[in-house]
Amino acid sequence: MNTLFVLQRVLIDPNTAVELDAEQWDLLIQQGYCSGLLARIANVLDHTSATIPEPASIHLSSAKQKARAHADDVRIEIKAICKALKPAGITPVFLKGAAYIINADNAASGRYFSDVDIFIPKSLLATGEQFLKWQGWQPEALDEYDEHYYREWMHEIPALIHQTRGTALDVHHNLLPLIGRIRLDSRLLKESLTDGQLTLNPEDRLIHSATHLFCSGEFDSAFRDLSDLDLMIREFGRQGESFWRKLVERTEQMGLGRLLFYALRYCRHYLDSPIPESISSRMENHSPNRLALRAMDWLFLRALPPHHSSSSPRFNNIACTLLLIRSHWLKMPLSTLLPHLFRKGVLNPIRNRDKTLEAVDGV
Repeated sequence: MNTLFVLQRVLIDPNTAVELDAEQWDLLIQQGYCSGLLARIANVLDHTSATIPEPASIHLSSAKQKARAHADDVRIEIKAICKALKPAGITPVFLKGAAYIINADNAASGRYFSDVDIFIPKSLLATGEQFLKWQGWQPEALDEYDEHYYREWMHEIPALIHQTRGTALDVHHNLLPLIGRIRLDSRLLKESLTDGQLTLNPEDRLIHSATHLFCSGEFDSAFRDLSDLDLMIREFGRQGESFWRKLVERTEQMGLGRLLFYALRYCRHYLDSPIPESISSRMENHSPNRLALRAMDWLFLRALPPHHSSSSPRFNNIACTLLLIRSHWLKMPLSTLLPHLFRKGVLNPIRNRDKTLEAVDGV
């Protein structure tokens, strides 16, 4: 077996783990750690006949225990958030990792995440934020510009931190920035939800995961996110043609076809995700032109693999930097982006330096 993508191979076919030698087991553990997929690998290996060496078994068992404890903590947080918003008559819609746990999706397997994300319609946002503050979730102190950045331009308010538990909560009123090049009418999300529904529908969960990954400029956990997509494709795809039809129609309704095209393309490339040929053919309508697709392949095929020396392709850092620039370009128009970058990259460091010098002079 090629050791370069041991993690990839085991995710595609867990039974190949029986062929691993000691060096490959070591690589699997290392790649699992750096991608955030060690607990998921541990769960996958439970269903194989592979004999796991004791050193690897210690790491895998520890990862599973940590993941179970994390999931228990998230369930406590979910109940606390629902309880805080209930007096306001608001039902939060949980996103990403918390949604996987609520629905017991396969993508919840061994899933770690640093914060809980919820969606609240913008018309209820001020009320919801106030009720959360009364129950201990407080925003970090931001200057006037950063408050404006979040409140007027972005799809979420500043992160809230619980003053007792230290847990982080991201409150969204949309899935994409309000002034971005790719926009989403949040009413499409609200109208698809029934009273009391705590998560998005399966097709919307997959679309949101794809949107988050392929609009983001952060790729440290990209292979984990790609694995999430693969698991959703495999699980929801078992519903048959009805799911795929709803997924494509919903994506096109939202104007997010290009992002789903990327998600399906790279899931199939890396994890051999089972995507019907009819769906792949239809999604070709959302492909960029040939030259642009070659450029995006060059970038994503370097940024998506685990950032470990054994699996990360050459020029990974360059690709990630260019995709970070792309994420900013998608986030806001150039007339807003250039002053924003100047402020963040030039003015703020100068101001912070001056504050540091003043503090030193005052000692």
